[in-house]
Amino acid sequence: MPPVGMPTPPEQQYERAFQTLLTSSNYTSQDEEEKKAQIGDFIYTHISKKVGEDDAGKITGMIVDLDLEEIISSIQRYKDLLVKIEEGKKLLEE
Repeated sequence: MPPVGMPTPPEQQYERAFQTLLTSSNYTSQDEEEKKAQIGDFIYTHISKKVGEDDAGKITGMIVDLDLEEIISSIQRYKDLLVKIEEGKKLLEE
């Protein structure tokens, strides 16, 4: 944890915010499709910062098309999200 007054690294901010989403009553009370939509909304901003808005929607869609359990396990950590973004970029280049 950074010293008081120091900014939290983006990785920690992402991971904390993702955990907050997964444990929120708004998320836990939803069906699987709505949970995927909430995750998609959450990760879109992070993805668009890495690839731009043109490809962010496509890559977000690729991720949320996975099974819910796979989505959560594959993007829980920021570095894992970056791996998924790279995979999505490669697929778009094909």
